[in-house]
Parts: sequence; structure tokens; C-alpha cells
Amino acid sequence: MRFKVVVLVFSIMLITLPLLASLPGFAKDPAISPDGNTVCFVFDDDLWIVPFKGGVAHRITNTPAREWGPKWSPDGTMIAFNSDREGGSYPYVISPEGGQARLVFGATFTIHDWYNDSEHLLVAKSNLEYGSSFYKMSLSGERPVQIGKIAGSFATLSPENDTIVFCRYGNAYREAYTGSLNGDLWSLDIASGEYTKLTDTPYTERYPAFSHLTDSLFYCYSDGKCFQLHRVQDMNFDRPVKMSELETFSARDISVARANDRIVFEHFNEIYKYDPTKIGKARVQKLDVTIREDLWQSPVREVSMRDEVEDYTVSDDEQLVAFNYMYDNFLVPAKGGEAKPITSDHSGRANIRFLDDKTMLIVKTEGGIDRLFQAEVSPEIELKPVKWFGADSLNVEAIRKDSQGRLELLYQDHKNSYKVALADKGSTKFKPFEVPGLLTSSVAQNKSGTHAAYWCMDPYHYMRTLYIYDFAKKKHQKVLSDQRHGAGLHWSPDNRSLYTTLGGSLYRLDLVPRDELADEKDHWYDIFNPKKEKKDKDKDKDEDKEDKEKKDPPVEIVWENIDKRLFQLYSMSSGNVSYLRALSDSTFLFLERPWYSQGKTYLKKGNVKGSEASEETSFNDGSTSFKLFGNTLYYLHKGLLKSHNTESGARKDITISLDYAYDVNELNSRVFEKVWGNFKNNFYDINMHGIDWDASYELYHPYLKYTRTINEVGTIIDEMVGDLNASHTGFYPRSEGDRTRYKSVACLGAELDYSTLLNEGMKISKVYPGTQLDAVFGVREGDILTHINDTLIEPMTSIDQLLADKVDKSLKLTITQGRKTIEARITGLSYREQYNIHNQYIKEKREKKVLDSTDGKVGYIHVPAMGTENYDDFYRDYFVHNSDKDAIILDFRGNRGGRIHDRIISLLSKPYYAYSLSRRYTNEMRAEPRFSINVPTVLLVDEHSFSDGEIFPIVYRELGIGKVIGFPSSGAVIGTQQYKIFEGSEMRMPVSGWYTKDGTNMEGTGAMPDIIIEHSLNDIVRDHDKQLDRAIEEILKELP
Repeated sequence: MRFKVVVLVFSIMLITLPLLASLPGFAKDPAISPDGNTVCFVFDDDLWIVPFKGGVAHRITNTPAREWGPKWSPDGTMIAFNSDREGGSYPYVISPEGGQARLVFGATFTIHDWYNDSEHLLVAKSNLEYGSSFYKMSLSGERPVQIGKIAGSFATLSPENDTIVFCRYGNAYREAYTGSLNGDLWSLDIASGEYTKLTDTPYTERYPAFSHLTDSLFYCYSDGKCFQLHRVQDMNFDRPVKMSELETFSARDISVARANDRIVFEHFNEIYKYDPTKIGKARVQKLDVTIREDLWQSPVREVSMRDEVEDYTVSDDEQLVAFNYMYDNFLVPAKGGEAKPITSDHSGRANIRFLDDKTMLIVKTEGGIDRLFQAEVSPEIELKPVKWFGADSLNVEAIRKDSQGRLELLYQDHKNSYKVALADKGSTKFKPFEVPGLLTSSVAQNKSGTHAAYWCMDPYHYMRTLYIYDFAKKKHQKVLSDQRHGAGLHWSPDNRSLYTTLGGSLYRLDLVPRDELADEKDHWYDIFNPKKEKKDKDKDKDEDKEDKEKKDPPVEIVWENIDKRLFQLYSMSSGNVSYLRALSDSTFLFLERPWYSQGKTYLKKGNVKGSEASEETSFNDGSTSFKLFGNTLYYLHKGLLKSHNTESGARKDITISLDYAYDVNELNSRVFEKVWGNFKNNFYDINMHGIDWDASYELYHPYLKYTRTINEVGTIIDEMVGDLNASHTGFYPRSEGDRTRYKSVACLGAELDYSTLLNEGMKISKVYPGTQLDAVFGVREGDILTHINDTLIEPMTSIDQLLADKVDKSLKLTITQGRKTIEARITGLSYREQYNIHNQYIKEKREKKVLDSTDGKVGYIHVPAMGTENYDDFYRDYFVHNSDKDAIILDFRGNRGGRIHDRIISLLSKPYYAYSLSRRYTNEMRAEPRFSINVPTVLLVDEHSFSDGEIFPIVYRELGIGKVIGFPSSGAVIGTQQYKIFEGSEMRMPVSGWYTKDGTNMEGTGAMPDIIIEHSLNDIVRDHDKQLDRAIEEILKELP
């Protein structure tokens, strides 16, 4: 029996030994060798090699830089890849055996494929005119030559190397998307430069790859749920063959072996393979990869902190301070000492309040939901869930506590935010407090708790309304409304007034009419009855003592004309004035804080009349987070917690130090949970576009254990959020580790011709009007740029390297113009500056075309986005430059969105309602309103009109203002917000939907033109703007 046990244990050891090796999670970018026997892939930002049959992988690069996109040479001797190791996305080659990688060319080019000769690469580079272009790159190191003006993604060369097939548009994570930006396959005939659209289906095609064994093209096509492997024969897309039946995750980024059509592809966190020699479903299997390197890396990061507090709260007896640092929360005696952890799971900045001197309430994230916990102050702090009516499912937004110790819980139910519940002092028995709108301030109860005042907002018109609630009558009574933000409500000690901050200024609202002369002092009395005067502070103490001995006076409210009893007391030009605490029935302390803490903060003494305030003290520039506990004002200054006693004036520094360790893997899990929870509670559609969001959590959360970096967590998030099939989403991971610094490449205000390779210099293909080269030095298209900063431009010269880190720096350019040499000194432009110059050039070219085609009768206005500055530009473009035109062409193509559609629609839809006459001017009848556009218009849109750039044409067409011409927009119509996650990552959240009058969701449908005209890539290359041509044709029909 003993022998059997020993044998069994030995057998288990033999079985489990392979499991001691690592199984890479989230390997990506698989590339198969020409013979189909070996696969290169990316893991940990390095290149690895593994047999196609599976087995142990070997690393062939090992740098701190990122490597990606490997491609095998046709002869199998090299692997080309991109890396950022030298400050840009440069192309490199390396042997499959490893060794030293070689830079092919020092400029940013994306590798797509190899030519058959194994001496040249098909690459692409971005540009302003076409987005990106295709180039042929020699391994000799010569500058690449442009072979196609418009490039796309995932390009593949035909076996004859005469055709490129590539993908245009589409989203890798939105398999269900069916709008005008769904992905299609295109081909480019290299010799003729002709483009052909190969697919035109509802969903997206991506990842094309030619077979070198048969006349087949492999690619991925979405079935609405997953991208599946497909094949077509002889480029006949009418009869595609489906090759996979993937159920949960998509096939992406495929690579095909030249010798035998074996295929490898990404499948979420794994690499899959397709083996044509297998039968049925056995053809598609997981590629088993094992890594026997010691990949251990400590997930623990240790830091030491001294006076870097981010937020805090103080116990009522001012003996304890709870504070936030980085990703956790701590407790420390106010007099100093060891900081004890309150949380240790890296759930982010918690909202903490003391229930009493030894009990804390903590709002922290658990499972993606912010929940309420309670903890006793003890040597080992233990958090226990608080039982309240929403404990199981509702999201807690904040916990607040008033000066009387009463609690206010802000929460979200399953439909709305801005919900509030109240509890008595020392209690957590919360009861919902329903308000007639969206609560935008604290609920300020008077001392005895008989009444409460609060501000709430009308969600339709964003007007703020002040209410008073009578607890005995259970009645909300409207007091007044205002368009400014109201906050900081306080009851006066005599219950006769409310103080509130409104639009940054401090106001007094009298609940009963106040006799303004009642507090006037009789100075004759002092003369006839002399007595020793007390100091102001002593008087305030006496008055404060008397106030404490008084019972809270009953609340009396004279409702008639109450809205007219609002008086401004104190204000400042660039900051916020807020009430702090009462000194007596008629005097109080308040704070003057500059916006963004840009300047000193002042503590002042004021009075109910708003007469001249006296300065008590000031706080240094950069002081923030002012909080009053008892009579002590606490605040932060550059992370140091400080206090100021408002009675004695004594100040104290509360020094806090901490040795902190956090686990990156656990932190990343919290990030995933936070993103999931943000979508659950804030996504505009409560039905989550038909996705069971709780089931999504259960599906994706287990994969976190396979991640090693925040970028891999980002892959999980992208996959999960992509299931919602919504626009305006995105996850942007925090920066991790030391990365190679990217070198910004300066622009010249001109474009260079890459289509030919000269022995010396480069031809200038375009000079933008008004730039230094154009206006000052007279450089023209066709001139030759021969030197940059005295460096001769030869076939092996990289322009990117000559212009690296030269933005805003002086550049000396030597240019040949016929027999003339021009020495031009210019300042290097940023990409954004060149982008704006390019857009202005396109706009002016279109303006000229419209004017020339209509004998100057029709104007042209392009609106690139929907921000306030774009409205100002639109207003100026019409009333300054085009108000004399008989008609206008409005161009919203490529509009990036914003929120000004209503303002432009208003200008276009105001009818004339009267005429005015003045002898001082023309003595002619002038139509009113003058600032409206009452001439015929047509509107251009396309698939790149986005968000509010789609709402506008939808409303324009709905109101019948004019014809809409162009191509349907993409259906990306959701109001979005940018959320910063506690550890530094960011995300975009769609928070508001838009619907047409008949209830159709604009998201996913977009703007449909009256006249549909699609631009082919050939039209774009030839600068043939058929949409603008048709707009000119249609607007001329509107003229008399």
C-alpha cells in the first residue's frame, strides 16, 4: 500500500512538471513562417518563436522597448517588425534565431508584407492628404518610394506582387456594427494606381491575406457576433466560404503560410491555428504555447510618502485623521504616529466620514459597485457592510455629514443618479429623501431638524431651484429659481435667513422680512453709558456662548415675495465665496477662494448686511480642500495637512509619513471593476444595448488572472465594451515603466514627393499658401529640397531623423529652384500647426471652386467641429464674408462633433417677422431679425461627420431647411464624458442618447442624405469632389 502511494505521488509530479512553465496570456500579432512550421508572436512586448504544432516558445528579442507586427520574409531567413526603441515606430529585421536586430530605415513606417524577393517590404506612412500611403521599402536602407497614394490597414501583397488588398475602416471590437464606417476590403493595382472596392456588406471585413498555394484570399468577416475566418476563390466575393465557427471571441490578425495555407490568428487572450489537413472543427484549434523562462516579476511596488495627502477627514474630537494616498486609505492620530491601513485592496480613493469619534463610514468599490462600509477604530481595522435599503445593489456616490452629525447618503438607483437618503445623528438607518429634480447641493437641515433647504436642477432646462422642506408637513416648497449654480447652504442661528453661494458669490435669503435698521447701534448710548469695550473676538465668544445656550428658534417663513428677499453679500471677480460658520445671529466667517487655487485664500468676517468684511487671515497660494471641524479649519498645502483655529488663530502642521506597498495585479483588477461599474451605472441606455452586463462581468473578470500589464487589462476592457456596440467609448491605460521617448518630427509648411528617388534632394510636391516658404522665400511646387541644416539629402537620408526634435526650432533649408539656390530659414512647425494649415488650404480651394462655378453668387462655409470657437467662425464666415451671397453651401463633412447644432439651426431657421427703417443709414426697409440666414442652403455630410456633426444634418433635414447631399454618417451619436480613473487611466463614457421625433435612436443610424453620393478612392486620389459638384448643381436650382 505504501509503495502504491509513492508511485502515485511520483506520477502526479511527472504530470504537473510541465505546468510549472508559463502559459502566456494575451500573446498577440501571430505570424507564421513560409513553410508553416513556426510561429512568431508578441508577448511581454518582445518577439517569440514557437512550433506550429505547439510547444516551448523562445524569445528572440529582449529590450525595454515595444516590438510588434512581425512578418516573415518569403525565404524564411528574416522577420521584419516594428519597434519604438529609437524614438519612433521604425522598421527592423532580425533572424528567427535571434541575435542583433537591424534598423531598416530610420523613420516611422508600418510594416504590412514582404515582396517575393525577400529584399523589399510593403510599408505605409501617415500623411495629411490621404491619411496614409503605401510605400516600397528596400532592405538596402534607401528611402522608401511611394507606390499607392491611399493606404489602409492589414495590407497583403498578391503572389504576383502587382496588387495590394487592404482593409478600410471597421472596428476590431464592434463586430455588430453596421454603419457607414463598417470595414470593407479594397484592392490597389500598383501599376495603374486604380482602386477597387471588393466588399460591400452590412458588417465588417478585415485582415486579408493572400494564399500563395491557391488562388484564394483569406480574411475575417463578422457574423454580427464574432469575426469568422473566410475564404474566397479567384476574388469572387459573391461566394465566400466560412472556415470557422467561433462562438464567443473573434478571429483577428490572421497570417497564412506560403507553402501550405496553414493559418494562425489572435483569439482574444490566445493564439489559434487553422490546419487545412485536419477535418471539420478539428481544423481550428488553440496553439499550445509554453514558456520555460523565469518570467517572474514582483507585482509589488513600494513607495515612501511624506506629506502627500490627497484627501482627508477628521473625527469630531479632532483626535484622528483619515486620509487617502494613492490607491488606499489610512488612519493616523492627529498628533502623529503610525498610519494604520483602512483599506488594502487598492479600491481607490474612499469617501470617509466619522460616525462618531471611534467609528468610520467608508464608501469604497467592491465588485465594481461603490458600497457603504463601517469600521471601528481598533488595532486591526475591519470593514463591515452597512445594512441600508440599497446595500445589495445600489451604487453609493458619497457620504456627507453636517455640523450636527446628521448623515446624508448620495446614491444611484437603477435609473437615476442624484438620489439622497438621510439619517439621524449617530445612526445609519437611512431613509430616502425624494426631491423634485436632480439634487445639486447638500441637504442643509436647521439645528433642530424641522426643516431642510437644498438646491436641485431641472434636468431639461438646467435651471436651479431652491426648495425648503418641512419635515412635519412632509412638503417641498419652491423658494426661487436661478440659472447659476447654487451650493453651500447654511441656516442662520436665528432661523430667519439662509446663506448660499450662488454663481460664486455669497447671498443671504431672508425667510421673513428683515428690519435693516434693527441692528443699527445707538452711539449716544455709549456716550452716556460708558463701559469698558471688549475686543471683537471676546464679544464673538460671548455671543457664541449665548447662542449655544439658546434653543433653536422655530422656523417662520413668509412665502409672499420670498424670492425678492435674496441679497448679495460678498463676491470676488475670479473665485468662489462660501459661508463657513456663524459667530452670532448677525456675523459669520466666510472664505474667499480663487479659481483653481491660483492665488491666496482669505478667511474673512462678515455680517448679514454685507457691509465691509474684515480679513481674519490668509492661506498660501495653492492651498486646497478646506474643511471645518468644530472651530478648526483644516486644509492641504502641497500635500501637507494644516489646521487653523478660527477662534485663537493658532496654526499647526500635521505631518504624515507612510511606507506604502501596492500590488499592480490587484490594482489592475480594481481598474477593470471600476470601468465595468461605471458603465453599469452611467451608460445612457439602461438596457445596455441588449447586453446582460452582469453576465459580461462573469465572462471577462476571470481573464484578469492571465494579465501582467494594464495594457492587457485594456484588451479585456476593449473586448467587453465592444460588445455594447456603442460609439464614444475608449479606455486609455496609464503609462507604465520607462518607455523610449517619442521624438516629434517638425513639419515645413510644405509636402515632399516620395514617389521618386533622386540622387540628391527631394522634390517639393506642395507649398501651402501663406507659410514662410511661400510668402517669404517664394518656394514653389517642383523645387528641390537639397539640404536640411547643411546635411545633404541623399537616397539613404531619413527626413524624419533630420527633423526629429526640431519643432519650434530654427531650420536652415537649401532649395534649388531652377538655376537659383534659396537659403530659407524657417521655424519647424508642429503636426497640429501643419494640420491646421492643410485644412485651411482645402477650405480655400473649395471656396474658390464654388465661387468660380456660380459666378460669385454662392458662398461656401466649412464647419469642422461643433465647439464654441467653431460657432464664432461660422458666424463670422457668413456675416463678414458671405452675407452678400444669394445662397450658401454648408460643408459638414469630417465634422468632429461638439454641441452647437441648435445655435446654427437657429440662425438658419429664423423667419423674417418685421422690417425696420432708419434715415440715418440707407433709408431702406431692412428685414428683422438682421442676424439670421434666410437664403437657400444645401448641406454636405459624409461618413466622417461625427456626433453633433450628425445631429445637425438630421435636424436640418427634419426641419426642411434644405437638401442634404453626400454619404450617410456613421451613426456615432451619443453624448460622452471623459472619466479619470483613480490610478491614472482614463475612459470615455456615453452618458446621453439622442433620438429623432419618431423615437429612432440616432446612435447606429446617423444622418441620411436626400442625395447619396459615395466617393471612391479613385475620386479622392484624383481630387474629384463629386459631392461638392452635386451641391453646386443643386444650389443653382434654388437661385432665381
